[in-house]
Amino acid sequence: SAMLLLKDRISDTLSKTFLMIINLLFVFVVLANFSLAGRMQNLSINKQWLGQKVLSYRNSIYGNLAVTESKNQYTFYSDGIPIITTPLPDISGIEELVHFTMLTHPHPKNILLLSGGAGGIIHEILKYPIERLTYTELDPQLIKLIQDFPTELTKSELNDPRLKIEYIDARRFLYLAKSKYDCIILNLPLPSTLQLNRFYTQEFFRKVKSVLAEDGIFSFSLPGSLSYLNPQMRNLNASVLNTLKDIFYINIIPGDSNLYLASCRNFQISPEVFLKRLEERGIQTRLLNRLHLEYRLHPRWLNWFYHSLSDYTGIRKNFDLLPSATFYSIAYWNSIFSPRLQGLFRVLDKINFRGLLFYLGLSGLLLLILKRFIPQSKKASIGLAICSTGFVGMSFNLILIYAYQSFYGFVFSHLALLVTAFMAGLSLGGWLMTKGLEKVKNYFLLLRKIELAMIGFCIIAGALLIYINQFLSLKFGFIFFIISFICGYLVGSEFPLVNKIYAQDKTRIKTAGILYALDLLGAYLAALIVSVALVPVVGILKTCILLALLKIISLSLIPVKSLQQENCLRQ
Repeated sequence: SAMLLLKDRISDTLSKTFLMIINLLFVFVVLANFSLAGRMQNLSINKQWLGQKVLSYRNSIYGNLAVTESKNQYTFYSDGIPIITTPLPDISGIEELVHFTMLTHPHPKNILLLSGGAGGIIHEILKYPIERLTYTELDPQLIKLIQDFPTELTKSELNDPRLKIEYIDARRFLYLAKSKYDCIILNLPLPSTLQLNRFYTQEFFRKVKSVLAEDGIFSFSLPGSLSYLNPQMRNLNASVLNTLKDIFYINIIPGDSNLYLASCRNFQISPEVFLKRLEERGIQTRLLNRLHLEYRLHPRWLNWFYHSLSDYTGIRKNFDLLPSATFYSIAYWNSIFSPRLQGLFRVLDKINFRGLLFYLGLSGLLLLILKRFIPQSKKASIGLAICSTGFVGMSFNLILIYAYQSFYGFVFSHLALLVTAFMAGLSLGGWLMTKGLEKVKNYFLLLRKIELAMIGFCIIAGALLIYINQFLSLKFGFIFFIISFICGYLVGSEFPLVNKIYAQDKTRIKTAGILYALDLLGAYLAALIVSVALVPVVGILKTCILLALLKIISLSLIPVKSLQQENCLRQ
């Protein structure tokens, strides 16, 4: 008995020791993976920011933030775009943006700064005897990051009692604003993304006008040149100018950055007025003096600018649901960094909605004729249905992401939720269809009903996006997730049904792999066409109409009965 008890204790001790070793190995592997992941992340960050010392790299719910240091200069990035440089900012750009705006107004007291304020802009505005400066910044983490790497410049401007920081989307703030502002300064990069484009649209300009005082001044800048405006730069400026002129009286100061000054009523600017107001207000500047002002405000530059733009009214205007300025901004960047793509952007710029409707309708008519005279082509119509469904599914994934970003100013933290809603609908639709297939008597009739539902979905979803665009409250954001779920449900419902139809066809066996390949082909084409051509050139609403027409063509090609059923009826 003693020996058995000893053996049991030894066995129990060995088991516990073995389990402890396994647990220790598991902990070691986890820690090693964390360490390896950290090293890989650091390697990736250093590769991304070559030649710069990365001081901070973090994500907030609104995007990615980074700080780099080079020769005692801090540069702050938001999603890879440089937005602030301290302690020596871009003096010429900052002084011209601030002082040309403030000097245009006779007595500026209440100022609104929309983004990009810390690091020089606030400092220059606070030189004036203003009563209040309201600064809107969407991401609180950005201000915290600036405070984590302070300079004398940022500490002095952020601690001024006249400054009030509102952590809110700038467009949302305009909808909630209850006071009028003498000067509204927009300090953002060119509209190269939909998140930035929403600050250069007609809807935004109208909202600015509603909170601008009667003699107030609104200003922003776009890329420019005093020697040559290439076609891409010209189109970008022309699109925004064509949008702005319907709402404001405008003065433009051309330069390396074209400064747009807008007001609710007509106004004039001149070097004499600016110099007089600089002296009266006791403003000290590094750049602005008589020679500089006379050079920058000489009439020949403005004449040259309008001559370079020629008939700018023929360029597409910029809207929330038709982000033309984003297209022109991307074309402008490509003209600098990838000039070989200029021809592609010229072709895309010529796309028009009526032409797309005509060619898509003509293609559908030709396919109907082919179906009428070549019975075997009916098999291909099922493949076209699943390919077009993949196209529509990916299109609405992109459309919802683009629209969400345009309406609310961010999508970073909600992107995963939008995709999850689509995948949940996809899974539920596929599961329910697979479960209920045995009860279906006419597969083709059910497929036609799903196609008809997709047509209605495209139209209703487009109408809902127009409706939501009237409001900027996130309480309507849930509609995006419902739309994404329904889209996934319809796509998921169709796949097992089409697979069943092919399985019934004894003359030619189709595998799920082929159907999946067709679905992926449609999604791949949508990722290219919708993101590059349709949304930026014809707009989100017209893209929804084109998708509805695509499914109408797909529906019209689906036979009412299978080939086997038709052959039986003939016999």
